[in-house]
Order: sequence, then C-alpha cells, then structure tokens
Amino acid sequence: IQTRIANERYLRTHKEVELLLGGFFREMFLKRPDNILEFAADYFTDPGLPNKIHMQLIEDKKAA
Repeated sequence: IQTRIANERYLRTHKEVELLLGGFFREMFLKRPDNILEFAADYFTDPGLPNKIHMQLIEDKKAA
C-alpha cells in the first residue's frame, strides 16, 4: 500500500509522466503500428519529444 501511495504522489507531482504516456498511447492508437516495440523506441527517442512535453506543460499551466 505504501508503494502505491508513493507512486501516486510521484505521478501527481510530475505531470510530464502523464503527458509522455498519454502522448505515446494516443499516437499508438492513431497509427496502430505493426511493430509496437519499434514504434515505442522511435517515439521515446525522438529528439523533439522533450520540447513537445515542455510546450504541453506550458499550455496546461496557461489553461489552469
């Protein structure tokens, strides 16, 4: 139970994790790649990904 609580706290304080995973799942379901492992490797090693996440964090703060 303590681990679950600690994980929940971590995820609530690190919005970027939610954005990373949400973006990955959204793209995966839209593109439906045959090779998910290759798709995941390409997605998470995209040099533009940190900037995308940063821009989403800024947009979320403006909307709040």
